[in-house]
Amino acid sequence: MGFVVIFFIIAIIASRDLVKQSIIAFQISQIAHYEQAIKKEVDFGEGKEHVFNTAADWKNWYNTVHANISINFQILVAILAVFFPAIVLWKSGKLYTSLYIIITVLVLWRYLHTAQLLKGAMMG
Repeated sequence: MGFVVIFFIIAIIASRDLVKQSIIAFQISQIAHYEQAIKKEVDFGEGKEHVFNTAADWKNWYNTVHANISINFQILVAILAVFFPAIVLWKSGKLYTSLYIIITVLVLWRYLHTAQLLKGAMMG
């Protein structure tokens, strides 16, 4: 039962983080409109094209740095949330182990699918 509670807490935290990332993506998309308007109105001079480039720079950073960190962290959480409890539950019986693995894999799959949808919305 303890593993189910821990996994439930992980799911709550992961869902909260997806909502936070969604809000950040929305704010970045809104900032891009302001940046374009400012660039049209103000001449920053030669070699200053990088001024007010937050939205474009963020997408590049997200695809390089954040994606690598996020993928590695998600793999670590998946290993800790699925395989370690499954090994411990193996002593209780194969039925409990099978049910736990099936449920956690389905929940993790759904979470990762949602994260991919969010990434597509942020990059699109």
